Formats: sequence, structure tokens, C-alpha cells
Amino acid sequence: MNDDPSRPSPGDPLQSGDGDERDPFGNPVAPRAPAGGDAPPAPAPGYGPAGDYAPPAGPPPPASPPSPAHPPPVAAPPPGTAPPPSAPPSGHTPLPPALPPPAVPAPPGLTHPAAPTTFAGHQLASWGQRVGASAINAALRLAAVIPAVVAFVAGSEVAAALLLLAAFVWDYFLLAPLFMMRDGDRNGQSPGKQMVGIRVVREDGQPITFGSALLREVVVKMLLFETVGSLIFLLPTALNYLWPLWDEQDRALHDMIVSTRVVQA
Repeated sequence: MNDDPSRPSPGDPLQSGDGDERDPFGNPVAPRAPAGGDAPPAPAPGYGPAGDYAPPAGPPPPASPPSPAHPPPVAAPPPGTAPPPSAPPSGHTPLPPALPPPAVPAPPGLTHPAAPTTFAGHQLASWGQRVGASAINAALRLAAVIPAVVAFVAGSEVAAALLLLAAFVWDYFLLAPLFMMRDGDRNGQSPGKQMVGIRVVREDGQPITFGSALLREVVVKMLLFETVGSLIFLLPTALNYLWPLWDEQDRALHDMIVSTRVVQA
């Protein structure tokens, strides 16, 4: 037994004759390079000096930049300027601009042309003006009978009969034709039409003569629609006076028969 602790005892693995050195824990220690001799061979890649595995050293991976905790503030646009248009999200396809709906043509037969308001460059008369002119003419005809009534009341029956006959001829044959046959701006104007500012014109552009006025005012208007029409419960008379309300050219039935229009004077 060796009393000196600094001296190894025989058979100590730390001082074995094999030439292998070990650390105090029994692990083999790489031999030292002899002085002036060659260096021991370098261990294989991936292994440390003692033969244990070590990962090969390499460049460190690039460090990712730290993300800011809060995004930087966005500067507000100056007052009075419109905000910039926002960009559409990635992968979003913008919609095409909206197109106006296609015009659908109206089926044939359902279109209604606008009713004309003029004839031969003249403004057509309204229904109210025509009714007013007829009322004035009727009052003038009634006034022509007053002398005959006065003579009859006075006891002069012969004078009353003569005056009544004269009133009939004046009212039915002379009043309208004599006034309407006048030349110039008064042509086609009866006393009632002259008072309300309207007159009768012919479709062919010819002036109103005594014969054309007699045909329109006496034969067609008075005899046909007022006298004969009164025998059929006044229905033709009412239709004749109301027809301009729905006629597109403001014509009465007697205007259609004799081809006339009533326009503003």
C-alpha cells in the first residue's frame, strides 16, 4: 500500500501503462501534443475534442426585426381636402360601373302622341271659350225676340207676328253668317266669339264666306244638332257641345262635318 497520496498506486488507471490519460472522473483525456511535435489530428466535423458529438458552428440565423407594439400614427389630411380613396383588399376584383337599365320600347298600338295645341300656326281655343261664345250668341238671339213680346203684350198681334218672324230670320240666317263673313282679323267671328277672342278657320285655309258660315252655323249646328237632336232626348246636342273635351284637336262634331277649327284670334 502506498503511503504517499501523491504517488499513484500500482494498477491505477490514471497512470496505466497503456498511455491513456483519464480525468478524475474516469473519462479519457486527449493526449497532449508533444513539444516540438505535430499537433494531433483534428476531430471529424460534428464531434468535439473528446470524441463526443457537437453541432457544427455556422453563421447565426438572421434576427427578425422586432414588430412595433403600436403602429405609427397616420397624419390627418388638411381641412377642406377630400380623403384619399382606399385601396381595395388583396384579391378583390372591383365591380364594373352600374349601367342604366335598357329602354324597353312600348308595344305597338299603346303609344299616344301628344295632342296638338296649334293649328296652322294658331293656338287652339279652349272648351270654356267656346261655351262662353255660344252663351253670348244665345243671349243675343233671345234679345231679338223682346220687341215681338212687347208688341204682343201691347195688343198689336200683327206687329208682334212680324217682329217674331224678323227675329227668327235674324237669329237663324243672318246673325252668325253676316258677322263671320267679315274680312281681315274679324273673319270667322260671330259676336260671341269676338267678345271672347276666338274665331273659326277652315282646314283648307280659305276664309269664311256667307255660304260656309250658313252651312256650319245654321244647317249643321242649329238644324241638325239642336233641332233634330232635341227630338232624341237632346243626346246629339249634348255630344256636340261636349266632344271638344276629349278630342285631340278640340273639335266639336259640327267641326268634323264641315272641316273647321276654332282658334285664338
